[in-house]
Amino acid sequence: MVCPNCQKESDHGKFCGYCGTQLETTLQGEERAGNWYFRHAIKSIKSPYVQAGKESDKKESMIVAAVSMISFSLLVPLVFHAYIKRLLVSFDLMMASFGSGVETDLSFSAYVIRPFFFLLCLMVLLSVFIWASVRLYNRTIPFTSVLSEYGLLLVPMSLIVLAAEIMALAGMGGSVYVLILGLIGAILLLPATVILRHGKAAQHGLDPIYAVMGTYVMTGIVLFIIYRIAMNSLLEELADYLQWYM
Repeated sequence: MVCPNCQKESDHGKFCGYCGTQLETTLQGEERAGNWYFRHAIKSIKSPYVQAGKESDKKESMIVAAVSMISFSLLVPLVFHAYIKRLLVSFDLMMASFGSGVETDLSFSAYVIRPFFFLLCLMVLLSVFIWASVRLYNRTIPFTSVLSEYGLLLVPMSLIVLAAEIMALAGMGGSVYVLILGLIGAILLLPATVILRHGKAAQHGLDPIYAVMGTYVMTGIVLFIIYRIAMNSLLEELADYLQWYM
């Protein structure tokens, strides 16, 4: 265990063998980290803007940011997968009356795993674009703080996408619209929120409006690249199924 006082590795039980600092408090702090995440997630539902500003510099905030980014990136393709699956099942039932059917099995790797990794990369790149925009204000801010702030703000958006997933699994209409709401919030609203927050305190450098516009441009380029690399074949496959509904 690393001593929080002298930063040396110690194997002498509850106390550091070099400086005598009690090590039990470190264990207690680690046990409280999980509880801190749930407490912060609940607070973020009430006031995400305030909580992100207050907690982004804390070490524990990186845990919340990482969990929210991973959960958001996974839930989005899961909603898409469930929605397309329901469409195919409905189409299969319709075609059964004509004595034929369609394949309702979807590739989990193509529809969930691959989009998950691309979305996670997009979340990280968005944090990089936000950090670069803030640096244009001539403000020195660690990248980890911006990453934490964006990830903390992503908590309510993850809840919105979770609601879309529940609606899609339950066969309720409107799940796609709820999903779009979550995506718009994560890709457009949150970057502007973080940039404008730091822009209020800036006295020099690029105007915050132009910083937001530049972030949108960079995000659009990344989305276009993702579309060209990973989504063309997927959309072509979907078009073959959905053309029957046109």
